[in-house]
Amino acid sequence: ERVALLCGLASLLRDGGDGLICQLASTNTTIVLGCMDEHAQNYASVAVIDDGSCAYPGCTDPFAPNYDSAATENDGSCEETRVGCMMPLALNYDPSATRS
Repeated sequence: ERVALLCGLASLLRDGGDGLICQLASTNTTIVLGCMDEHAQNYASVAVIDDGSCAYPGCTDPFAPNYDSAATENDGSCEETRVGCMMPLALNYDPSATRS
């Protein structure tokens, strides 16, 4: 809806997955919509209008010890939570434990 408003009677073309190109036939002007955050996985350096499509890879499992609240796409990096004794001097110490 937002794209249609911006482009009016223009042609919309996919730009290799990095955004949309809005070509205004009447003025031969090209407007590129895409992710404008340089830290995002799908940053589009040619975008002039941010379309809210930025993707941030990371662990999206809130129960994983390496959960990343800023991540929007799971990249397979989530570590398994392993419950066990984390005190090195205890007889039942588990060096692989990530949670007591």
